[in-house]
Amino acid sequence: MSRNTNHVDNNNMNDTFEKKVDRCKRKELSDIIENASRDHAKYLVKALLDKAIKKNEPIRIVTGTFDGDFYKGLVDAFSACTEKNIPISVIVLDKEFNPASHPMAKLIDSGNIRLLTIADDKIEEASTAPHFILVGDRRFRLETDHDQAKAVASFNDPSMGRWLMETFNWLVDASNKTQEDNHRECVAAA
Repeated sequence: MSRNTNHVDNNNMNDTFEKKVDRCKRKELSDIIENASRDHAKYLVKALLDKAIKKNEPIRIVTGTFDGDFYKGLVDAFSACTEKNIPISVIVLDKEFNPASHPMAKLIDSGNIRLLTIADDKIEEASTAPHFILVGDRRFRLETDHDQAKAVASFNDPSMGRWLMETFNWLVDASNKTQEDNHRECVAAA
């Protein structure tokens, strides 16, 4: 199947953003969808979570703060994923993150969401790591401008999926190495 690199035109008045997302999700199109608002972002994340359930695919998220205001509207969708035993792994790039006060605290506490907090002062590259959600190996939403909630997304882009998976795995490995180094420093100091 050849890759369709067409951008979905979000300004076309005959086709709403939601219809475009639904069409791309249903047909598993490789079109690049651009979103430019928090409402679009929520709709895309919900569509990706729905696809995770339908395809029984794991969910990986890299986020700066795991913004509670954004995610509180998605708790039911994440709960539906955990009810179907969909693995969910979240990397939070904010050492100040407090999971106890997060809208998804119950899911985190129950172990249904695997959470890794990385202090970006411990892993230099973490401060520039992209923020994204990856479902399976090809469905994603990748932020291009966090402050304006701009992002690109696709329901069928294996090459971008591979890169996002490598980025996620690199952050996990770098965090594990940092923890091992800290442990060795503590043992040596003792």
